[in-house]
Amino acid sequence: MPDKSGWSSFWTGVWEGDLDDEDDSWWKVIGQTLTGLVPYVGQVADARDTLAAIDGVYEGKDGAWANLGMAGIAWVPLVGDLAKGGLKVGRKGLKAGVKVADGAATLGKNAPVSKIDDFTGTLRKTAVTLPGVKTKTITYVKRARGEYEELRSVFDNKVRKEFAESLVKDPEKLAKLRAAGLDDDAIKRLADGKMPDGYQVHHKIPIDDGGTNSFDNLVLIKNEPYHKTISNAQKELTSALKDGESKVIDFPIPDGFIYPPFKP
Repeated sequence: MPDKSGWSSFWTGVWEGDLDDEDDSWWKVIGQTLTGLVPYVGQVADARDTLAAIDGVYEGKDGAWANLGMAGIAWVPLVGDLAKGGLKVGRKGLKAGVKVADGAATLGKNAPVSKIDDFTGTLRKTAVTLPGVKTKTITYVKRARGEYEELRSVFDNKVRKEFAESLVKDPEKLAKLRAAGLDDDAIKRLADGKMPDGYQVHHKIPIDDGGTNSFDNLVLIKNEPYHKTISNAQKELTSALKDGESKVIDFPIPDGFIYPPFKP
């Protein structure tokens, strides 16, 4: 359960202490520790937390034995409550560190891994190098056709137009579009939600795989030879997959929102 915030958690620590085993916030620890320092009131709070720990052990709750040990330490006047509070802070910090480490490990495991060299594919039996496009190792999972068709329909009927319009509304992106060689006519077509001649909107991670229609997964790409070369690579790498099947592949993924980012 997410931590409460501010005074609500503080008073939970004061009045309920370890009887509340859902709130694990810093504020609760502070309220609980300060209460333990108050003469007489602290002893009542220590008894409360000891009974809560014993109940936790009886019910087999995670961390119950540790809570019982900290409750015992808290019976030592003044120093015990401070030590208990310190232990709780340390345990919470350790939990937070483990969560961060686990999240980083998961992200690292699932994130595409960039390769070094520019991608070289083939178009009409001729090698084509895409400057600045790196291959990234991904686990390509063939999406069910129903899901794919639904995403494709939303893209064709709405997202492509909105993405095109968004590019010219951002002054920085507009400047980069012009640097990439798009003239006034091309800019006007984008403002109208249409594609400039010779360009396509491309999904960096295909929706045939796990890609989405979010703008950060889209790039305005020149069709010849760049988009066609990537499309050929996708077909060569994944055409044999059936719905639900997966394959680890090195897939070309352009960065940014416009490719090539230079005037061809």
